[in-house]
Amino acid sequence: AASSPQVRKQQTEKFREIRQAYDILIDFLNKRHHNRVRPVSRKPVRKQAYRSKQSVRRHRPETSQKTPSIPSIPLEFGMYTFYQGKVTYQQLIEALVWQRRQRPTMGTIAQKWGWLSEAKVAQILGYRGHAVRFGKKAIELGYLRQHQVDALLKYQQNMQKKIGSYFVERGLLTEEEADQISQKLKTHNSQINRRAKRRNETRR
Repeated sequence: AASSPQVRKQQTEKFREIRQAYDILIDFLNKRHHNRVRPVSRKPVRKQAYRSKQSVRRHRPETSQKTPSIPSIPLEFGMYTFYQGKVTYQQLIEALVWQRRQRPTMGTIAQKWGWLSEAKVAQILGYRGHAVRFGKKAIELGYLRQHQVDALLKYQQNMQKKIGSYFVERGLLTEEEADQISQKLKTHNSQINRRAKRRNETRR
């Protein structure tokens, strides 16, 4: 028997979720391969016996494997938290999927701004060219230019919820820990950017 419209809609939404997870996984694996660091579960560093959230201790990964060194490249909050040993690889992927579900799609934004029609969005989604991501597909088809895709991505990222809130809500981090990681991340990225700037200056 043919599927009902409701079933087809659910199947479409499920496919989109799987596709999002796949895209996230590919991005993560590309970064991991670039840094030659294997994603492993790690044991968190013990700080003090008292915790402001009991659930933080309950959900933390506990293994005997060592925490991999933090790569010398700029990182985002989720990746940095992973390399700090606070969350597992699986928890990071789940957090990234959650984050993407909270933000509007590029197609929706492009329609709202009058850059794409509903028909063109559907055509881009169904396009089977070399590109995988929506923006690159739109460029290949000639529907968007690079500066438009960049603007869509920036707006989309500004609209999404912070991944740190996911870790706090799930009891993986306390709010205090999330703030501490945010400060460490800022320092890390500043140091990396300064080194890169010095290297560029010495090459001139």
